[in-house]
Order: sequence, then C-alpha cells, then structure tokens
Amino acid sequence: MKRNFRIFCASALLLSIFMLAQPKSAIGQPFPPPPPDTHGATGNMAAGGTAPIDGGLSILIFSALAFGAHKFYRTRKLVKS
Repeated sequence: MKRNFRIFCASALLLSIFMLAQPKSAIGQPFPPPPPDTHGATGNMAAGGTAPIDGGLSILIFSALAFGAHKFYRTRKLVKS
C-alpha cells in the first residue's frame, strides 16, 4: 500500500511541475494583432478569439486528482477496518 501511495505522490508532483513549468504552452491560439486606429474594424480578429484553455484544463485535472485521492483514501480506510 505504501508503494501505491508513493507512486501517486510522485505522479502528482511531476504533474504539478510540468503544469507550472510551461504556462504559455497551454494558450489555444496566438494573440491577434492590435486593432487599427479605428476601433471596431473587423478585418483582423481571429475566428475563435483568443480563449486560453489553461484555466479549465487545470481545474479539470486538479478535480480529477482530488477525486482519485478521495477514492484512494476511502478504499484504504475500508481495507483497514
């Protein structure tokens, strides 16, 4: 059981290091050029805007890790009882 916990902790540590090391790599598309002097011109905007995917993806990963830790703790508690 200690081995599984060590593997889990090592995986969580590596995942957090990789996520924090390259924060700019998760941007979905490059930023568009600045607008011209006349505000409201529609010739230079990207099709989907500049929505970064980092926020939602990190929330999803951390919630999955929390859920996995909860399940791991619960099964470990049931085995000891």
